[in-house]
Amino acid sequence: MWLIFKIDEKKTNFFKKEICLNTNSETIFYTPKILINRYSKNKLIKKEFKVLGDYIFCHNKKFSNLKLLSILKYTKGCKYILNGFLSSQNEINNFIQNFRKLENKDGYVADNFYALKEKLKYKFKSGPFTDQMFKILKIQKKTFEILLSNFKITLRKENFLFEPL
Repeated sequence: MWLIFKIDEKKTNFFKKEICLNTNSETIFYTPKILINRYSKNKLIKKEFKVLGDYIFCHNKKFSNLKLLSILKYTKGCKYILNGFLSSQNEINNFIQNFRKLENKDGYVADNFYALKEKLKYKFKSGPFTDQMFKILKIQKKTFEILLSNFKITLRKENFLFEPL
C-alpha cells in the first residue's frame, strides 16, 4: 500500500530510518527528481530538484494497519500524511509508473516531461537563454523552432530545460 507523506526536507534521512524501524520490514521510497544544468559565470552548475517538493511516496504492506498509521503520523520529520490514500491506490500506482517511465538511466525524470504545444509561451530554465521567454512555432521529432525576441531559432529538445508560462 502506498502512502504519501509531506516531510521536513532537513530531516529526510531520519524520517526514512524511522519509517523502516517502525515497520520492521522493507519500505520502498520514491521521490521523482529532475537534474537541471545551469550556466553561471561560464561554469556549468548541476542542481537536483524534487519534482513534488517535500512530498514522498512510501510503499509497505504493513501500511494497511491503522495502529501503525497512527504511530507514523507522529514520526519525526513527518508534517502529515495525505488523506484519501486508501481509495486512491490505483491512481497513485499509475502516477508512479508514469514517472518511472520518464526516468533516464541515472534515475532523473526527463527534462521536459510535459507535452509541448505550439503557439504557447515557455521560459528557459537552463542554457545560455536562462530566464528568457519564447514561443514555440513548430515542433519536430528532436528539434523545435522558437521565436525568441523576434529571432527564429531551431533548437534540439534535449539540450535545454524549459517550463510553460
